[in-house]
Amino acid sequence: MEQNTQKLFYRVSTVAQMLDITRSKAYQLIEQGEIRAARIGKSIRVPAEALERFSDLKKAEGIGA
Repeated sequence: MEQNTQKLFYRVSTVAQMLDITRSKAYQLIEQGEIRAARIGKSIRVPAEALERFSDLKKAEGIGA
């Protein structure tokens, strides 16, 4: 049986690394609603689909838009 190794949720620090931004900026984007996040216990996690959606939106806007 093949297992799906893709993560469903990412830590905010991982999202920051993936987007090449600071962790503070990642939290700011979450607070502004630009990146959807979920609280799981005391932790904040970003669903993989929300990260993809954010990335696609930014690509569509283009650099410097």
